Amino acid sequence: MANIALRNPQYKFIYVGAGVLSTKCQIYIEGTIRYTIIKNNPSSLTGSNFEIAELARDYLDITWSYNSTPQSVTVATILTNYAGLNATGSVVGNPQSYTDEGFEAFGYYEEGDNPTIPFVSGAQFLLAPNVLSSNRWQIYVPKLATGYVNYINSSGTSVISLAYNATDTSVTTQSSTCIINRIDCTKYEPIKVMFINRYGVQQDLWFFLKESKSVIRANESYQSNTLQTPEDEAAQYDVQDAPRKLFNTQAKQ
Repeated sequence: MANIALRNPQYKFIYVGAGVLSTKCQIYIEGTIRYTIIKNNPSSLTGSNFEIAELARDYLDITWSYNSTPQSVTVATILTNYAGLNATGSVVGNPQSYTDEGFEAFGYYEEGDNPTIPFVSGAQFLLAPNVLSSNRWQIYVPKLATGYVNYINSSGTSVISLAYNATDTSVTTQSSTCIINRIDCTKYEPIKVMFINRYGVQQDLWFFLKESKSVIRANESYQSNTLQTPEDEAAQYDVQDAPRKLFNTQAKQ
């Protein structure tokens, strides 16, 4: 089973030999068939591709997790060749089957097509940034703050809890160590932001500097005539009524 990145195209391929006029693609999500795609094959075609990432991602519902447990969806794809058009007639050859675990992850262009997790061979222990070496990496956490670290091993994804006073933690199954840099936050209150990183994992990122808020206002204006000319008095104007009028005021924080 491959851990695939569903924010990239994921193509499933089957060879098409002589006598094959169509191919059927069946996509199972968590054991239930959700999509059936039929593609008729020109006689010159020697293979057929089906893109499944966009369809499978519709069933990956990312919700907040207090312990940052990685969320994924199981995807099984079965490709079958047929002797007739529109997936009719006899089955030609053996079906091609794929079973994957899909994550809200993405790979870079240089990593090639159909990126999987881990993206780099030998980096199975890593689900977070700030790599120091092949077996050491680091994060920044306020003093006395707890948290979680995610990693991948041969059996899937796992989570390690961080104690309030921990300065490092070990992923023993991968012989790697996460260095925890404790930051003194007595001057400014730290702000924690949780986001989905490129591996499809909910990751905590702490901000330690001063927080400033500002408001920008935009509006339009026109010049108004404030001169009053009553019939029984001389012309006059109110010194407290400004001739410049504002309207369509909008503010952005």
